[in-house]
Amino acid sequence: MFKSAVTNSTVNLNNITGVRCYSTSGYGGKGIDINTTIAASNLNIVENTISDISGDGWSTLSSDAIVGIRVLSTSISVTGGVNIWNNTVNLFGSIARSGATADKNACLYIQNTSVGNDVRNNIFVNSLENTTGVSTSYAIATDATSSPFAMINNNAYCVSGNEGILGFYNASNITTLAA
Repeated sequence: MFKSAVTNSTVNLNNITGVRCYSTSGYGGKGIDINTTIAASNLNIVENTISDISGDGWSTLSSDAIVGIRVLSTSISVTGGVNIWNNTVNLFGSIARSGATADKNACLYIQNTSVGNDVRNNIFVNSLENTTGVSTSYAIATDATSSPFAMINNNAYCVSGNEGILGFYNASNITTLAA
């Protein structure tokens, strides 16, 4: 995890797999978690493979949901300037939080006030399913009301199963690239 004030750094060529976070009240694992509090972080997340991240599930992507790559940012401490290039994130398997009705998970999640992020040439695959409740499984998600991207291009998105949704943006589920 990148914490406060980290700048000009690179995470590359990692194979992150099999991360689990289980409890009795629902939580999820994270592959790469970023929260620098710097709007021009100049972080490079490049050529990593993230797969088989799981847990009990959770309803809030900014807290304890299952997420492959997460960029956190608040109105008080903006994180931005993150370059996410040439990564592969593959979330699959089962979430077994009994009776949960609002679990969410995402290959990539960028929080609402993050700015200037460059997301290119990634593969985001999500087929996570909640076997005892309901989950929403996103390839890419942001709760921003305006774009947190300086550039977003040439990414491959794949979701499957009853709970797969292409993306989440501006408080809405997105089911097509055009949207």
